[in-house]
Parts: sequence; C-alpha cells; structure tokens
Amino acid sequence: MKTCRVLQFFLRLSFVLAVWFLAVPFVPFWQCRLAFVRSFGEAQSLFLSHISTTVILTDCLHGLLLSSSICFILLGAISLWDYFRRLRELGGQEEREDEGERNGAHAARRPAGQANRNLAGEGNGT
Repeated sequence: MKTCRVLQFFLRLSFVLAVWFLAVPFVPFWQCRLAFVRSFGEAQSLFLSHISTTVILTDCLHGLLLSSSICFILLGAISLWDYFRRLRELGGQEEREDEGERNGAHAARRPAGQANRNLAGEGNGT
C-alpha cells in the first residue's frame, strides 16, 4: 500500500512538473510567435519546422524566460504602485498630524471655563 502511495506521489509530481515546465511556457511562447505570422501557410511551415525534441525543449525554455520576465515586470509595476500609494498615505498623515498639533495648541490656549457646546438654556434663545 505504501509503494502505491509513493508511486502516486511521483506520478502526480511528474505531471505537475511537466505542466509547469513544459506546457505553461510552451503556450505563451507560441502565442507570441504566432502573433506575428502573416498567413496560415507561414504558421504551418513555422510549426512543422519546430517538430523535434531539442527545438521543443528550447521553445519551452524561451517560454519560461518570457513568462517569468512578464511576471517580474508586472510584480515590479505593482510594487512601485504600492510604494507610491504608501508615500501618498504617509504624506497625508503628516498633514493631519500638523493640523492636530495646531488644533491642540489652539485648544490649550482657551480659557478653562469655555466649552465647545451649548448647555441647555444657555445662549440658544430660549
């Protein structure tokens, strides 16, 4: 029973590795390559010229590089966006802290008996 589980694990591992290192890079590379083809005949001749094990593995390697560079570019753009968003938030907090200090200093200069609210029957015309 244990050998069956180990065999199942290695089968699943080999399938996952094949998908992530062969199929996933192969598709974007050929999408980019076929995007610049002018006719169906040119696409067919291009595809037929790339049917060999070494060329397919080379295409997979190029696709892996293409996919990873796209991911790194997007991650870099998102990181920059988040960095500038946090800088903007920090700048807003500094302005609020400055206002708080000014209001706090202004409130400290008020006479002790003065309040911001009206008490019932005081100065509201009744």
